[in-house]
Amino acid sequence: MIQTIAQMDAEARARLADRTPVVKLTLAHAAAFSLLVYKTGGDPATWLVGDFALVARTPASGAGYDALAALHGPTRTLVIANRGVEGFSNIVDLEAAYSMHQGSGRGGPMESALDFLAAARAAAGNINEILCVGHSMGGGLAEAQVALARPWLAAAGAGFDGPIWGAGFGSAAFGDAIVALASARRMPVEPDIKLEMSHHVRSEDLIWRNFGAEKMLGTRYDCADVWRWQFNPSTGRAPPYWRLGCDQLENHMMALYSAWFDRGPADYILKRTAGYELRASMRPSGRRFMAIPAADR
Repeated sequence: MIQTIAQMDAEARARLADRTPVVKLTLAHAAAFSLLVYKTGGDPATWLVGDFALVARTPASGAGYDALAALHGPTRTLVIANRGVEGFSNIVDLEAAYSMHQGSGRGGPMESALDFLAAARAAAGNINEILCVGHSMGGGLAEAQVALARPWLAAAGAGFDGPIWGAGFGSAAFGDAIVALASARRMPVEPDIKLEMSHHVRSEDLIWRNFGAEKMLGTRYDCADVWRWQFNPSTGRAPPYWRLGCDQLENHMMALYSAWFDRGPADYILKRTAGYELRASMRPSGRRFMAIPAADR
């Protein structure tokens, strides 16, 4: 089945709108939040539906951190959805993300994310669980929240003894900054961070390839890559041909993570004219074609 980005957005909204009884929120809910937190330019009520209620939003200060907090009524789960970089033209976000990747956790978005978590926890009242999610820079900030939540909440007078877990998609990695901030505040890093924080990434994701692996504290799960047909012009020694290749920016798109975060490297996602199609249990052929195969157009 071919899916468009608009259909992926609608599918994510439907996941949150579903009122089927659940005992615990899932990674599918986490992926939906990570996608839809980008849709908060207007009123969050336009997509924050079903059994979720808005608890808090960050002000539009342009200070490099943007998020919202929502409460899932039936499970009493507080969800912190961290927004990532809002496009590569947003210099404030890019500078903040690069600083954290280089190991600077003092001030800036990381402390803002932890302060927002504490404020949201206090505003939510009685809760059973905390879930921190995000895409790109937001995934790295979700990891910081999970890693330092307990001592940070205790210091803010909003202590919490229940489960705290998180999920990042196409995550940037800020492990050095998290450790530096923990040291500066004399706080312990969550000892079970590899159990409590999962990162869902693609090998050809621009952010993962350049700002990922070595600084990630949680556990990595590899997702299916996105491929498209690319034209290779003649070099004078051979005629032009087409071949399948990966676009690193396309592999970073949160909508594609939301739709297929649970598909591993044995699968792949093909970009077609009408949208994106999952090719389950297949890998692209290494063959070159003079023209794109009709089944792929």
